[in-house]
Amino acid sequence: MKNNRKKVMILTNHSYMLYRFRKELIEGLMKNYDVVLSMPFVGHHEDFINMGLRCIETKMERRGVNPIHDFSLMKFYKKILQEENPDLVITYSIKPNVYGGLMCEKLNIPFYANVQGLGTAFQKPGLAQFATVLYKTAFKKVKTVFFENQVNADIHVTDTVIAPGGSVIYCDEAMEHLKSIGKVIYLKLSLESLSKRLGNLKGRGVLLKDGQSLKDLYEERVPLYEKYADITIDEEGKDLDESLRAILEIIHIKEQGK
Repeated sequence: MKNNRKKVMILTNHSYMLYRFRKELIEGLMKNYDVVLSMPFVGHHEDFINMGLRCIETKMERRGVNPIHDFSLMKFYKKILQEENPDLVITYSIKPNVYGGLMCEKLNIPFYANVQGLGTAFQKPGLAQFATVLYKTAFKKVKTVFFENQVNADIHVTDTVIAPGGSVIYCDEAMEHLKSIGKVIYLKLSLESLSKRLGNLKGRGVLLKDGQSLKDLYEERVPLYEKYADITIDEEGKDLDESLRAILEIIHIKEQGK
């Protein structure tokens, strides 16, 4: 029987971090897509395999700038993209974003890039300019860029989703800036559902003050989220696709009403 499900390929530089911070996203994608992962095996890759995912071990120097090694990585991406022929690609971190993005562009494969931070390359004179050129070249045909660090958002300001950490809500200046350049979307969720989604708070990087509980943090932040939100999406009971559809639908309605 022919498999009519579309294929999503994820390129990243760290299997351990992908599992710790993107497992729920991948589980959501698996409901509707065949998912293939390309990454260095540095932990939790066996957990992905046990989830039923096909994993391609990918050799790379995550922090190196050796042009020979990077060219080999680019050739490897071209090879696996041609073999897998995915319907779309999601990339994480600078080398998958740049070299994976360039090969997606060459092969006319739609891709979505996630910029978690531009890294140390952008803190070094000379190398920063070169890295910027690479990013801009790789992102010429990117479908969407998701920024998780507002400080780094200046590289691309159109058709962009900025996903800052939750603590940004405490900075009035930052929130007013975000509102001035686009729409602030609050993804609303009950405390119970949020607690289940987060799981281990320390592992997810949720910082609590001494004696503070998740309930305390939730009750402290929700009024601020409601204060700054241009759009509120109730995520309760929704899976990933349903939440995305709700966001796109309300944005489309507001754009039509301009």
